Amino acid sequence: ANAFAISVFAQKAGEDEISQKYMKKHLLLKEKINEILWDKNFYKAIHVKDFEHPSIDNVLPENNVRELIGYIPWCFNLAPKGYEIAFEELKKEDSFKSPYGLTTAEKRHPRYLYKAKHECLWNGYIWPFATTQVLDAMIAVLNNYEQKTVTKEDFYEVLSQYAKMHYLEENGKEVCWIDEVKCPVKNEWISRSILKDWGWKEEKGGFERGKDYNHSAFCNIILSGLLGISVRNGEVIVEPKIPDDWEFFSVDNLWVNGTVYKIVYDKYSKDKIIVQKNNVV
Repeated sequence: ANAFAISVFAQKAGEDEISQKYMKKHLLLKEKINEILWDKNFYKAIHVKDFEHPSIDNVLPENNVRELIGYIPWCFNLAPKGYEIAFEELKKEDSFKSPYGLTTAEKRHPRYLYKAKHECLWNGYIWPFATTQVLDAMIAVLNNYEQKTVTKEDFYEVLSQYAKMHYLEENGKEVCWIDEVKCPVKNEWISRSILKDWGWKEEKGGFERGKDYNHSAFCNIILSGLLGISVRNGEVIVEPKIPDDWEFFSVDNLWVNGTVYKIVYDKYSKDKIIVQKNNVV
Protein backbone atom coordinates (compact mmCIF):
# COMPACT_ATOMS: atom_id res chain seq x y z
CA ALA A 1 0.00 0.00 0.00
CA ASN A 2 2.84 2.39 0.83
CA ALA A 3 4.66 1.55 -2.41
CA PHE A 4 1.45 2.06 -4.40
CA ALA A 5 0.82 5.45 -2.73
CA ILE A 6 4.39 6.64 -3.40
CA SER A 7 4.03 5.59 -7.04
CA VAL A 8 0.78 7.57 -7.44
CA PHE A 9 2.15 10.71 -5.75
CA ALA A 10 5.38 10.51 -7.77
CA GLN A 11 3.37 10.30 -10.99
CA LYS A 12 1.36 13.38 -9.99
CA ALA A 13 4.66 15.19 -9.32
CA GLY A 14 6.02 14.25 -12.75
CA GLU A 15 8.62 11.86 -11.32
CA ASP A 16 8.01 9.01 -13.74
CA GLU A 17 11.15 7.04 -12.86
CA ILE A 18 10.30 7.02 -9.14
CA SER A 19 6.67 6.20 -9.94
CA GLN A 20 7.67 3.18 -12.03
CA LYS A 21 10.15 2.00 -9.38
CA TYR A 22 7.55 1.91 -6.61
CA MET A 23 4.80 0.50 -8.81
CA LYS A 24 7.15 -2.37 -9.62
CA LYS A 25 7.78 -2.86 -5.90
CA HIS A 26 4.04 -2.76 -5.18
CA LEU A 27 3.32 -5.44 -7.80
CA LEU A 28 6.17 -7.66 -6.55
CA LEU A 29 4.96 -7.48 -2.93
CA LYS A 30 1.39 -8.17 -4.02
CA GLU A 31 2.58 -11.22 -5.97
CA LYS A 32 4.62 -12.55 -3.03
CA ILE A 33 1.78 -12.05 -0.53
CA ASN A 34 -0.50 -14.19 -2.70
CA GLU A 35 2.20 -16.73 -3.54
CA ILE A 36 3.55 -17.30 -0.01
CA LEU A 37 0.73 -16.48 2.42
CA TRP A 38 -2.33 -17.91 0.63
CA ASP A 39 -2.89 -21.61 1.36
CA LYS A 40 -5.91 -22.37 -0.86
CA ASN A 41 -8.55 -21.01 1.54
CA PHE A 42 -6.92 -18.45 3.85
CA TYR A 43 -4.01 -16.03 4.28
CA LYS A 44 -1.89 -17.66 6.97
CA ALA A 45 0.50 -15.92 9.32
CA ILE A 46 3.77 -17.78 8.76
CA HIS A 47 5.80 -18.57 11.88
CA VAL A 48 8.74 -20.28 10.20
CA LYS A 49 11.67 -22.42 11.24
CA ASP A 50 13.89 -20.86 8.57
CA PHE A 51 13.39 -17.14 7.95
CA GLU A 52 15.64 -17.29 4.87
CA HIS A 53 13.19 -19.57 3.06
CA PRO A 54 9.61 -18.71 4.16
CA SER A 55 6.88 -20.93 2.76
CA ILE A 56 3.70 -22.72 3.81
CA ASP A 57 5.71 -25.97 4.02
CA ASN A 58 8.16 -24.32 6.42
CA VAL A 59 5.62 -23.36 9.10
CA LEU A 60 6.09 -24.47 12.70
CA PRO A 61 3.24 -27.03 13.05
CA GLU A 62 2.05 -25.76 16.45
CA ASN A 63 1.73 -22.24 15.04
CA ASN A 64 -0.06 -23.19 11.82
CA VAL A 65 -3.25 -21.37 12.75
CA ARG A 66 -5.75 -19.09 11.04
CA GLU A 67 -5.70 -15.59 12.55
CA LEU A 68 -7.90 -12.54 11.95
CA ILE A 69 -4.91 -10.73 10.47
CA GLY A 70 -5.46 -13.01 7.48
CA TYR A 71 -8.16 -10.56 6.31
CA ILE A 72 -5.83 -7.56 6.06
CA PRO A 73 -4.94 -8.15 2.35
CA TRP A 74 -8.54 -7.25 1.41
CA CYS A 75 -8.19 -3.88 3.16
CA PHE A 76 -5.79 -2.98 0.33
CA ASN A 77 -7.51 -4.93 -2.47
CA LEU A 78 -4.53 -7.30 -2.73
CA ALA A 79 -6.56 -10.52 -2.89
CA PRO A 80 -7.51 -11.83 -6.35
CA LYS A 81 -11.16 -12.45 -7.15
CA GLY A 82 -12.31 -15.80 -5.81
CA TYR A 83 -10.36 -15.74 -2.56
CA GLU A 84 -13.49 -14.58 -0.69
CA ILE A 85 -13.96 -18.15 0.55
CA ALA A 86 -11.89 -17.07 3.57
CA PHE A 87 -14.83 -14.99 4.85
CA GLU A 88 -16.83 -18.18 5.44
CA GLU A 89 -14.63 -18.67 8.52
CA LEU A 90 -16.33 -15.68 10.19
CA LYS A 91 -19.61 -17.62 10.22
CA LYS A 92 -18.30 -20.85 11.78
CA GLU A 93 -18.70 -21.61 15.49
CA ASP A 94 -15.46 -23.61 15.52
CA SER A 95 -13.51 -20.85 13.78
CA PHE A 96 -13.73 -17.12 14.62
CA LYS A 97 -17.35 -16.72 15.69
CA SER A 98 -18.06 -16.36 19.43
CA PRO A 99 -20.89 -14.87 21.55
CA TYR A 100 -18.90 -11.70 22.30
CA GLY A 101 -16.96 -11.04 19.11
CA LEU A 102 -14.50 -12.43 16.59
CA THR A 103 -11.66 -14.39 18.15
CA THR A 104 -8.15 -13.46 17.01
CA ALA A 105 -7.27 -17.12 16.41
CA GLU A 106 -9.47 -19.96 15.23
CA LYS A 107 -11.24 -21.91 17.99
CA ARG A 108 -10.61 -25.30 16.37
CA HIS A 109 -6.84 -25.03 16.91
CA PRO A 110 -5.43 -27.07 19.84
CA ARG A 111 -3.64 -24.02 21.27
CA TYR A 112 -6.76 -21.83 21.29
CA LEU A 113 -6.83 -19.87 24.59
CA TYR A 114 -3.72 -21.65 25.87
CA LYS A 115 -2.58 -20.41 29.28
CA ALA A 116 -0.09 -17.55 29.22
CA LYS A 117 1.12 -15.26 31.99
CA HIS A 118 0.48 -12.12 30.01
CA GLU A 119 -2.26 -9.51 29.62
CA CYS A 120 -1.93 -8.93 25.85
CA LEU A 121 -3.45 -12.17 24.61
CA TRP A 122 -3.59 -12.88 20.88
CA ASN A 123 -4.28 -16.60 21.21
CA GLY A 124 -8.01 -16.40 20.56
CA TYR A 125 -9.16 -13.55 22.76
CA ILE A 126 -11.10 -10.68 21.15
CA TRP A 127 -9.39 -7.44 20.14
CA PRO A 128 -11.44 -4.45 18.86
CA PHE A 129 -8.32 -3.62 16.81
CA ALA A 130 -8.47 -6.91 14.90
CA THR A 131 -12.25 -6.71 14.41
CA THR A 132 -11.79 -3.19 13.01
CA GLN A 133 -9.46 -4.60 10.36
CA VAL A 134 -11.94 -7.36 9.47
CA LEU A 135 -14.76 -4.83 9.05
CA ASP A 136 -12.50 -2.69 6.83
CA ALA A 137 -11.80 -5.81 4.77
CA MET A 138 -15.52 -6.58 4.45
CA ILE A 139 -16.21 -2.99 3.33
CA ALA A 140 -13.52 -3.33 0.64
CA VAL A 141 -14.97 -6.64 -0.56
CA LEU A 142 -18.50 -5.21 -0.77
CA ASN A 143 -17.26 -2.10 -2.60
CA ASN A 144 -14.61 -3.49 -4.92
CA TYR A 145 -15.27 -7.16 -5.65
CA GLU A 146 -17.94 -8.90 -7.71
CA GLN A 147 -18.79 -11.79 -5.40
CA LYS A 148 -21.63 -13.42 -3.45
CA THR A 149 -19.76 -14.73 -0.39
CA VAL A 150 -19.86 -11.54 1.68
CA THR A 151 -23.22 -9.80 1.92
CA LYS A 152 -24.25 -6.56 3.56
CA GLU A 153 -26.17 -8.72 6.04
CA ASP A 154 -22.91 -10.48 6.99
CA PHE A 155 -21.24 -7.09 7.44
CA TYR A 156 -24.10 -5.78 9.58
CA GLU A 157 -24.01 -8.86 11.83
CA VAL A 158 -20.30 -8.41 12.58
CA LEU A 159 -20.75 -4.65 12.96
CA SER A 160 -23.65 -5.07 15.41
CA GLN A 161 -21.60 -7.37 17.61
CA TYR A 162 -18.67 -4.94 17.36
CA ALA A 163 -20.93 -2.09 18.51
CA LYS A 164 -22.07 -4.11 21.54
CA MET A 165 -18.43 -4.66 22.42
CA HIS A 166 -17.95 -0.96 23.23
CA TYR A 167 -19.30 -1.29 26.78
CA LEU A 168 -18.28 -2.35 30.25
CA GLU A 169 -20.66 -4.00 32.69
CA GLU A 170 -19.98 -2.71 36.19
CA ASN A 171 -22.22 -2.96 39.26
CA GLY A 172 -25.13 -4.08 37.09
CA LYS A 173 -24.81 -1.09 34.74
CA GLU A 174 -23.44 -0.66 31.23
CA VAL A 175 -21.01 2.21 30.61
CA CYS A 176 -19.38 3.25 27.34
CA TRP A 177 -15.93 1.66 27.22
CA ILE A 178 -13.14 0.62 24.90
CA ASP A 179 -10.26 -1.48 26.18
CA GLU A 180 -7.59 -3.87 24.92
CA VAL A 181 -8.75 -7.47 25.05
CA LYS A 182 -12.18 -9.04 25.57
CA CYS A 183 -13.02 -12.60 26.58
CA PRO A 184 -14.84 -14.80 24.02
CA VAL A 185 -16.67 -16.93 26.61
CA LYS A 186 -17.98 -14.23 28.98
CA ASN A 187 -18.72 -10.50 28.79
CA GLU A 188 -15.45 -9.31 30.33
CA TRP A 189 -12.52 -7.13 29.32
CA ILE A 190 -10.03 -9.85 30.21
CA SER A 191 -6.86 -7.73 30.02
CA ARG A 192 -8.42 -5.29 32.49
CA SER A 193 -9.30 -8.13 34.86
CA ILE A 194 -5.75 -9.51 34.68
CA LEU A 195 -4.15 -6.12 35.31
CA LYS A 196 -6.58 -5.44 38.16
CA ASP A 197 -5.74 -8.81 39.76
CA TRP A 198 -2.07 -7.87 39.51
CA GLY A 199 -2.79 -4.65 41.43
CA TRP A 200 -2.43 -2.23 38.51
CA LYS A 201 1.36 -2.48 38.54
CA GLU A 202 3.17 0.69 37.45
CA GLU A 203 5.54 -1.30 35.22
CA LYS A 204 2.43 -2.58 33.42
CA GLY A 205 0.98 0.88 32.83
CA GLY A 206 -0.66 1.61 36.16
CA PHE A 207 -4.32 2.12 37.05
CA GLU A 208 -6.83 1.45 34.23
CA ARG A 209 -4.08 1.16 31.62
CA GLY A 210 -6.40 -0.10 28.90
CA LYS A 211 -9.22 2.42 29.37
CA ASP A 212 -9.97 4.43 26.20
CA TYR A 213 -7.51 2.31 24.24
CA ASN A 214 -7.45 3.66 20.69
CA HIS A 215 -8.19 0.29 19.10
CA SER A 216 -11.51 1.12 17.45
CA ALA A 217 -12.38 2.93 14.24
CA PHE A 218 -16.09 2.74 15.02
CA CYS A 219 -17.06 6.17 13.63
CA ASN A 220 -15.25 5.61 10.34
CA ILE A 221 -16.80 2.16 9.90
CA ILE A 222 -20.28 3.61 10.49
CA LEU A 223 -19.82 6.57 8.14
CA SER A 224 -17.80 5.04 5.30
CA GLY A 225 -18.97 1.44 5.71
CA LEU A 226 -22.55 1.15 6.93
CA LEU A 227 -23.75 4.51 5.58
CA GLY A 228 -21.48 4.28 2.53
CA ILE A 229 -20.21 7.87 2.56
CA SER A 230 -17.08 8.50 0.49
CA VAL A 231 -15.40 11.34 -1.40
CA ARG A 232 -14.46 10.87 -5.06
CA ASN A 233 -12.90 13.65 -7.10
CA GLY A 234 -14.08 16.14 -4.48
CA GLU A 235 -17.69 14.93 -4.60
CA VAL A 236 -19.49 13.31 -1.67
CA ILE A 237 -20.95 9.93 -2.70
CA VAL A 238 -23.46 7.98 -0.59
CA GLU A 239 -23.92 4.24 -1.20
CA PRO A 240 -25.43 2.75 1.99
CA LYS A 241 -25.03 -0.86 3.09
CA ILE A 242 -27.84 -0.61 5.61
CA PRO A 243 -30.38 -3.40 6.27
CA ASP A 244 -33.40 -3.41 3.96
CA ASP A 245 -35.79 -2.58 6.80
CA TRP A 246 -34.04 0.71 7.68
CA GLU A 247 -36.34 3.62 6.81
CA PHE A 248 -34.27 6.67 7.71
CA PHE A 249 -30.90 8.01 8.74
CA SER A 250 -29.34 11.46 8.96
CA VAL A 251 -25.75 12.68 9.25
CA ASP A 252 -25.23 16.30 10.30
CA ASN A 253 -22.16 18.53 10.47
CA LEU A 254 -19.97 16.38 8.21
CA TRP A 255 -16.91 18.40 7.19
CA VAL A 256 -15.25 17.73 3.82
CA ASN A 257 -12.64 20.11 2.37
CA GLY A 258 -14.05 23.25 4.01
CA THR A 259 -17.67 22.37 3.33
CA VAL A 260 -20.22 21.14 5.86
CA TYR A 261 -22.64 18.49 4.62
CA LYS A 262 -25.95 17.14 5.82
CA ILE A 263 -26.95 13.75 4.44
CA VAL A 264 -30.47 12.39 4.76
CA TYR A 265 -31.69 8.95 3.71
CA ASP A 266 -35.46 8.47 3.48
CA LYS A 267 -36.60 5.11 2.13
CA TYR A 268 -39.98 6.51 1.06
CA SER A 269 -38.89 9.75 -0.61
CA LYS A 270 -38.48 10.10 -4.36
CA ASP A 271 -34.70 10.58 -4.31
CA LYS A 272 -34.08 8.51 -1.15
CA ILE A 273 -30.73 10.25 -0.54
CA ILE A 274 -30.40 14.01 -0.15
CA VAL A 275 -26.96 15.65 0.16
CA GLN A 276 -27.03 19.27 1.35
CA LYS A 277 -23.93 21.42 1.71
CA ASN A 278 -23.08 24.75 3.29
CA ASN A 279 -19.83 26.60 2.57
CA VAL A 280 -17.70 27.44 5.59
CA VAL A 281 -16.07 30.84 5.90
